[in-house]
Order: sequence, then structure tokens, then C-alpha cells
Amino acid sequence: MKAIFRRDWLMFTHPFYLLALVAVTMICLVTAFQANAEENVPQDLVLMGLMLCLMSSVFPQAILLEDERNGWLRFSVTMPVKRSDYVSEKYLLTLGFILLFALLNSIGIIILMVQTTGFDIKEYLFLLLATTSGGLLMMSIDLPMLFRFGTGKGLALFVVLFVFIFLSGFCLFAYLSYDADGRSFLQWVQTSDHFLLALLLLAVLAVIYSVSWLLSIRLYRKREF
Repeated sequence: MKAIFRRDWLMFTHPFYLLALVAVTMICLVTAFQANAEENVPQDLVLMGLMLCLMSSVFPQAILLEDERNGWLRFSVTMPVKRSDYVSEKYLLTLGFILLFALLNSIGIIILMVQTTGFDIKEYLFLLLATTSGGLLMMSIDLPMLFRFGTGKGLALFVVLFVFIFLSGFCLFAYLSYDADGRSFLQWVQTSDHFLLALLLLAVLAVIYSVSWLLSIRLYRKREF
């Protein structure tokens, strides 16, 4: 597994990936510095969170696509590389990207808070955990499909499923907003401890990520090249 890590690290140090990382960091910092108390700060926070969640999924997908395009996956079958090790390395690499972009997001959040409402440790940790949870959820869904169907079909299925989940979430939120019991539930969420809720959500998604990890190992073992 160390050799696979070293190979992916060398791939990540390609100027294209480094420039993309610098670009995302600059966008995050500019968004934070341009905010002020009169603007809609929640929109800026959501924008940064969504952007960094997406970027934390783009980098692992790009590396998997490169492995598939240059024929490394077929070649690895003849090498003393266990398929479970390959999948595990990609999950650990993805987790590293999620933590990296969560760190970048946290820097933007700190600057945004200092510029506007003031720094609040609980709110900061809540937003950091929410961003990390978003990345874990996306990749828990995406990686099994990539390992089973390849990057082409896998990405297409992921887009369809992501749109379905987004629309379902929007419809559920709209229903809760107009239903009396739903409004009571939303008010309870707003008045509860956001940090504890985010911590609970992160724990649940960590379990889902682990299940996705094991599922991907089983699916990749059955995949034919």
C-alpha cells in the first residue's frame, strides 16, 4: 500500500493539481475577505462549504480516472497488489483530501467570522463538522459505483443519484416548512445544540463511510478487466 500512496502522491504533485489547489484556496480566501456584516453571511458559508465538498471529491475521482485511462488497473492485476489494498488506499487518500479541504474551509470560516459576526468556537466547529460530513456522504455514495462500474458509468450514476438526493432533500424541507409538525421539528433543530447535532451526524457518516469502504472492496474484487 505504501507504494500506491507514493505513486498517488507523485501524481498529486503534478502542476495541474497544485494549481487547482491554489485556485480553490484563493477563491475561499477572497470570498471570506470580501464579506461584511451587511451581506448574507450564511450564503457565503454555504458557498464555501459546497465548493470544498465538491473539490474533495474531484481529486480522488481524477486519480481514479487517470489509473483507468493509462491502463494501470489492468496492469495491476498482474502485480502483487491486493485489490483490497488498492481500494483501502483510495479510501484513505479520499479521507485525506476531505480533511485537507475541511482545513482550507476552516481558514475561510475563521476569516469570515472575524470580518462579520465575531469568532464563535461552537459555530466554527459546527461548520467544520458539517463540511466534513458533506464530503464523507458524497464519497460514501460515489466510490462504490466507481469501483464497480468504472469512472465513466460510475460518475454518471453518481450525478443522477446526487441530483435525486438533492431534490428529495429540497422536497422534504419544503414539506416540513409547510407542515405543523414539520415546523416544530425545524424549530427544535434551530434551538438545539448545533455542535452536538453535527458531531452526531459526523459519527453516523463515519459508520456509513466504513460500510462503503467494505462494500467497495467486495465490488472491486468481482470486477473484471
